[in-house]
Amino acid sequence: MGKRSLANKTDELAALVKDQSEYRVQKLDAILENPDHSLYDELVEMRSTFSHRLIPPRHTTKCLVQSFLLVVIGLHNQGLSLI
Repeated sequence: MGKRSLANKTDELAALVKDQSEYRVQKLDAILENPDHSLYDELVEMRSTFSHRLIPPRHTTKCLVQSFLLVVIGLHNQGLSLI
C-alpha cells in the first residue's frame, strides 16, 4: 500500500468519523426538541443552569462510559465550546 492510498484511507476515515459525530449531535438535538421522546425529561434535567452544556451522569462501568448518551453529551459540549 503506497503513501497516497494510505493518506486517502486516513482522509476517508476522518470524514466518516466527522459524519457520525454530526449525526449523533443532530440526534441529540432532535431529542431535546421533542418533549414526547423518552429521554427528553432526563436530558432536560442534565442541563446546566449557567450555560447550554449538558452535565453527564457519573459513570462507573465501561458500558456506561461508551454509551450513546455520554458520547453524544461530550460531542454536544465540545460543539458549544467551539462557538
